Amino acid sequence: DNPDPTASVVVYKIEANGNRIPFKTFTAAFGTAVPPGVYAAEVKVEPPFLFKSFEVPPRRSVTLKVKGKGLIEVRFVKALASVEVLNREDKLVYRLESERPYYIDTGRYKLRVVAPPFFKREIKKYFIYPNGEYRIDLKRDAGVVQFMHPTTQGIYVFASDRILGNYVTNVPFVLPNGTYRLFLDKDCDVRKVQVGDSLNVKNVRCQEGERKKKKRLR
Repeated sequence: DNPDPTASVVVYKIEANGNRIPFKTFTAAFGTAVPPGVYAAEVKVEPPFLFKSFEVPPRRSVTLKVKGKGLIEVRFVKALASVEVLNREDKLVYRLESERPYYIDTGRYKLRVVAPPFFKREIKKYFIYPNGEYRIDLKRDAGVVQFMHPTTQGIYVFASDRILGNYVTNVPFVLPNGTYRLFLDKDCDVRKVQVGDSLNVKNVRCQEGERKKKKRLR
C-alpha cells in the first residue's frame, strides 16, 4: 500500500546467510506473486523506502504499507501564507503556516496555498514519504507588498485595468507575481508596482501624491 500506485517495487530474496538477491520488480498498484519465503522490498519513491524483512507464508497474501512521516515547509514571508492539506476526500487534515516546518503522515494529498484576499494556488497531487524533506518555495509565484502611509486608509488594487479588490495601508499583503496599480486617491496613484521573485516585503509609497500636496500648501 503506497501513496503513489505507479511506484516501482523491487523484491529481494533473503538467503540463509542474510544476503539479499534481487528477485522481482513490480508496480505497487498491481502487486505480485512470490513463492513462500523471507523477503525484503524497496519502494522506489523519494527517498526510497525499505521493508528490511518480511515473511510470505504458504497460500497467504501479505500487504506492505509505507508508513512514517515527512517534513514539509512553505518558504515565504513568515505567517503571511498558509497551506491547507487535504486528503483524497478533500477533507482538511492539516493547516500549515509559512516558515514553520511540520511533520505530516505519509500519503497523497492536495495542497491549497492561500494568502487572502488575492493569492491562491492549488497542487492537486503531492506525495509525502517517510523521512522525506519537502519545501514549497512561493517566491516564484507571489510577492509581498506593503503600502506605506502616515495613516491607515483603504487602497484599490488593479491588475492592468481590472480591479482585483481593496486593502488597507500599512499592512503587508500577498499578490501573484506581476505588475499592479495601487490607488489611494487622485493624488496618490502608484501605477507600476512590480511584484515577484523575492521573499522581501516591497514597501510602496505615494511620493508623487505627497509632492503635489506640498505644492498646494505653499
